[in-house]
Amino acid sequence: MYNVLLQTSAAALQALALDAKHLGGQIGMVGVLHPWTREMAYHPHVHSLVPAGALSPDGSQWLSPRYEDWRVPVRALSHIFRGKCKEKIAPANLLDHAPAHVWPQAWGTHGEAVGTGKEVITSLAPSIRRIALTNNRIEKLADGYVTFRCKASGSNEWQHRTLPAQEFIRRFLQHVLPKGFIKVRYYGFLSPTWRNVLTHLRHLLATSACPLLAPHDEKNQPPHHPPPATLPARPCPTCRGQLVLIHHRSRPKRAPP
Repeated sequence: MYNVLLQTSAAALQALALDAKHLGGQIGMVGVLHPWTREMAYHPHVHSLVPAGALSPDGSQWLSPRYEDWRVPVRALSHIFRGKCKEKIAPANLLDHAPAHVWPQAWGTHGEAVGTGKEVITSLAPSIRRIALTNNRIEKLADGYVTFRCKASGSNEWQHRTLPAQEFIRRFLQHVLPKGFIKVRYYGFLSPTWRNVLTHLRHLLATSACPLLAPHDEKNQPPHHPPPATLPARPCPTCRGQLVLIHHRSRPKRAPP
């Protein structure tokens, strides 16, 4: 189910981004699985970091979103995510294991612009190797009860929770991922199999004066993009003549050990 959660959330984002009404191209993303909340409750969810734009289907240009703070419609993303998840687990005969109200109700998805992403990466990176609860947050173990510190959702103030020892152990073990499970995954043009495309994409971004995105004006006109800038001349290290880019070659795959 963890695999399904990561795969279907990425597939839903890619499906909407490929729609010409939104971006109309291939996006890249980094998906990180989080199985718990701040209060150590079991709540598997995925954080996805998505660059602000897409690569056109023919690979010739970088496509910017219409609005600075909007990529894809979150409500539509919720429906597609739910449908792809249902489709994925149906062959395993797991649909009947979920309560009936799960499928008609809206699923929780959220998306927002975060600037350059530096702030998000700074806060998300430490949690990749972080466990559900560290020893220094356990304050007392007495009479079969464990007291620990936590921060409730939406609050930065420390609170205290006391649980029976058996329930505390059960909650903690719920957050232990299967052996060998990869909790950070890359999709689209950020996938390792797309390294040659990523190199080409960096070239596109370097040769175009990509301005910061601006919202549409009152007439709903697309933002103005200045003409692309030319690359500085790169001399050949041998003859000092100017190098001309013909095409990008993919890196050869390493032979198995």
